[in-house]
Amino acid sequence: MDLLWVVLLLVLVGSEAWNITEVKAELGQNVTLTCTIDADDIYWFLEVHLNLRLGIGRTIFKSRSVYFSPDSESKYVMSGNQLLIKNVCLEDIRLYYCGKKNKIIDYEDAFRLHTNKNHLKTSQEAPVTTTSSPIDWQNKVAAPVSFSLNVFLTFALVLTCVCVKMRNRCCCRAKDSATYIIENQDMPNPQYEEIQFPPTPVPVRVSSECIYYKAQHPNPKMCQY
Repeated sequence: MDLLWVVLLLVLVGSEAWNITEVKAELGQNVTLTCTIDADDIYWFLEVHLNLRLGIGRTIFKSRSVYFSPDSESKYVMSGNQLLIKNVCLEDIRLYYCGKKNKIIDYEDAFRLHTNKNHLKTSQEAPVTTTSSPIDWQNKVAAPVSFSLNVFLTFALVLTCVCVKMRNRCCCRAKDSATYIIENQDMPNPQYEEIQFPPTPVPVRVSSECIYYKAQHPNPKMCQY
């Protein structure tokens, strides 16, 4: 039932409604809509937006009623080919449809609810809903979705660029550090050359037997001529 409700929640017009009936209702009172379909399985819908219809429920074999949501069960009563709207308010002033299901929903009757002549005049001037064209609805839905997607993609792109930049910076630092280590490892051990200075000359020691030392002065006692 949940899947059926989700599917019927966004039902687009499947075919043009054959008859459009204006129904006058008093606010705060109940109003009954009678469908002209002679079938065992009748579907009821209300229009929430142009070409966008919300499923109310269905009658099976004109004796059993299945409501598509708790709100529908509290607001409407389906019996046979009739739909009773309880305590009509301004929110209920809209189009209602009944149809039968073949491959798609075929809408046979449409009911336009109004409360006074002014509303009736406005309703008559309004364009009658015709065969569905989901393009407008898709465009309205696609606009915010596209904007959100663009924001997300832009944020992801900026985040990716920042991450790549930080990663490159870390890689450059690691590469410089590794290069410095490799250069230090490849640097040969310093070699020292031994420089020898010439030996300091030893001062010559004068021998006591030097020839000058042996030289003797003439004896003063020698005879003088």
